[in-house]
Amino acid sequence: RLVSSAPEDYPRAALHVWSVATGEALFIDKAKLQSCIGVAWHPDGKSFVTSLSHIEFDGRSAGYSLDSWDAETFRQQRRIATVQGTTKSLMFSADGQKLLANTSGWPANLIDYRSGQLRQVPNTLHSIVMSPDGSRLAGTDKEGNIVILDSKSMTEVRRFLVPRNDEKIGRVFRTDGFGRAFFHPQGDSVFTFKSGFWSRWNLDTGELLQWQSGFGGQDS
Repeated sequence: RLVSSAPEDYPRAALHVWSVATGEALFIDKAKLQSCIGVAWHPDGKSFVTSLSHIEFDGRSAGYSLDSWDAETFRQQRRIATVQGTTKSLMFSADGQKLLANTSGWPANLIDYRSGQLRQVPNTLHSIVMSPDGSRLAGTDKEGNIVILDSKSMTEVRRFLVPRNDEKIGRVFRTDGFGRAFFHPQGDSVFTFKSGFWSRWNLDTGELLQWQSGFGGQDS
């Protein structure tokens, strides 16, 4: 199955659940959701989470909320947390215990999925991503450097500085930094993407492992 927040008559967005095998829309909810911005499957496949803005839930105005849905009945199960800012990106750790929510104009939040406890990521970083085991976070600072944080203490454990030398990789990055970062599925390295250029770095040693240029399109 595939779950999406697909705007049909913007700014009102409908939540869709699709069959991957047939392409059929299994569920469409337009009535309850005034704006479904972000969605993410829980790793167990039994539920998914949505970020909803400006809705009425149980008779109360909730603002920007993160809600869990049952994947079989398509019913809302519970409210996990309420956050400030429009949450467009949601990401689970592989064990499903941590939920990362990136918000526009506000610090990202790392959320305990069971308790709903929020912990803010330092607001000096943006485009935050989480390692598969949930132990580390990666984000970009204002100078375009990649910063790795320990997710428990929120302290910096490594920083990948934008190359400033005359080597080819330095010339690629020297204008506005690395762009976005993504963890390798094994969690031992981090990828950076910027302006048709990607690179891969060892998390423990900081060594540049791979890089390649020539890819078109925008970073996403």
